[in-house]
Amino acid sequence: MLYAPKAAAADFANAARLGGADGTFMLGVCYGLGVGVSADEQKSDELIEQAAGLGSEDARKVLSGFASIADFVFK
Repeated sequence: MLYAPKAAAADFANAARLGGADGTFMLGVCYGLGVGVSADEQKSDELIEQAAGLGSEDARKVLSGFASIADFVFK
């Protein structure tokens, strides 16, 4: 299967547990858009803020308003 949103969200969750900035950010995107998990705006915001603190440039772009989480949707 080329598109497996639940598997992708699980992979991002594993990366986030290991402290990965990009995995944490992408898990935030998943929660923000309801991709592979139930949508949860508060959890999304928390994860994106955490990712920015871990050094994710994409998270910093979202927090500063230069990007939207929709810009990072799986295509």
